[in-house]
Amino acid sequence: MIRGALRRMQKWPAGFYEGPALYNQRLVVLSELPRRRDTLLLRLMGAGKTLEKAIEELKLLPAESWEWQVAMPALVALRVVGDYTAEEEAERQMIIQNVQELYTAWEQRTLAEGEAKGAVHATRRLLRESWELRFGPAPDQLIHGLESCDDIAELYALHRLFLMGSPAEILEQLPRPA
Repeated sequence: MIRGALRRMQKWPAGFYEGPALYNQRLVVLSELPRRRDTLLLRLMGAGKTLEKAIEELKLLPAESWEWQVAMPALVALRVVGDYTAEEEAERQMIIQNVQELYTAWEQRTLAEGEAKGAVHATRRLLRESWELRFGPAPDQLIHGLESCDDIAELYALHRLFLMGSPAEILEQLPRPA
């Protein structure tokens, strides 16, 4: 090794380098990192083809993955205006377009999930209020049974029973907490 030169780090993936122990230097070459999920967030900090490929990989992950949650704010921040050469601006615009597509898909999934959770919450509340109007305070078994159910179709199926069934019938049909 040449004095002061960096060398590949042992027991680390390609792209990780270290200098002499005296200087305690480390370097990550993003374009050399292997295309694996555990390097994705680092590669999203890259430029050019490295960033482009990382964005494509991110698109393949589910929107609820932790990588999406961590990466999305930073990717949206790429829209920040700065001084760019014509070539850099063209690349930046392409990346922004890819990020916009990603963001739109993520936003739609997130909104749909929020609407679904809201519908589940409202239906649980409606069922509990139906019980309380007919029979008085809701027992713990009912509260826990409703709270354990995240399936809107299952909750809707209980609605008719809550309007016309007996307390025993309703409690018998409730989902069981896990």
